Amino acid sequence: RVNITAPLSQRYRVRIRYGSTTNLQFHTSIDGRPINQGNFSATMSSGSNLQSGSFRTVGFTTPFNFSNGSSVFTLSAHVFNSGNEVYIDRIESVPAEVTFEAEYDLERAQKAVNELFTSSNQIGLKTDVTDYHIDQVSNLVECLSDEFCLDEKKELSEKVKHAKRLSDERNLLQDPNFRGINRQLDRGWRGSTDITIQGGDDVFKENYVTLLGTFDECYPTSSYQKIDESKFKAYTRYQLRGYIEDSQDLEIYLIRYNAKHETVNVPGTGSL
Repeated sequence: RVNITAPLSQRYRVRIRYGSTTNLQFHTSIDGRPINQGNFSATMSSGSNLQSGSFRTVGFTTPFNFSNGSSVFTLSAHVFNSGNEVYIDRIESVPAEVTFEAEYDLERAQKAVNELFTSSNQIGLKTDVTDYHIDQVSNLVECLSDEFCLDEKKELSEKVKHAKRLSDERNLLQDPNFRGINRQLDRGWRGSTDITIQGGDDVFKENYVTLLGTFDECYPTSSYQKIDESKFKAYTRYQLRGYIEDSQDLEIYLIRYNAKHETVNVPGTGSL
């Protein structure tokens, strides 16, 4: 039973956080009057352990209002076979005007996080996902409303951290977030003394380096790193990539058997 203290003209929408081993339908009603009906997909495999990632938050798009100050709200699940498992973690009836934008942001963040991985179990990271990409997805998650989706926000944040760990594990370069230059003689980044490391901002979530321009060809501003040959796997192709916010005549060298050289110009209004 729901007791309403707000004006009866206030419109609401229903949100459900559920876990299920099967596809199913949710129906809602107020005092026996049907309100919503929707089809929802399974969130977990039969026999798997129940974890936070086993749950999904969904919402009905059709708003409604209560006709009485005290009403009976009913949620029921339909169209699934016996032996399956359905868990309801939370049911919310929230003002429609406030939640539409919050739910849109949540759906966008969930889609962005899921697209980082090769499968729904988050075991592998897609090959085209970069650290910068992960940082931008992290920004989406951080902007989610604590008031309306705190649990989902925490869950997505953990998935983003996992994606970052997977990215670090497959990266052959050490110290990809520029914690230091010339810190160790035999590993990490080496470079000129005029290189500066700056903290994260709206563009770069992690540290980044600034290389000052110079006209001295004998002593250019440079940074480099050596990768031990034993790190490379046989019959495997590798790709060098990164994010550049602004550059003019930036020369990039990749040297293994044959040197590869490219000069990059990135205007301040663009990125590469």
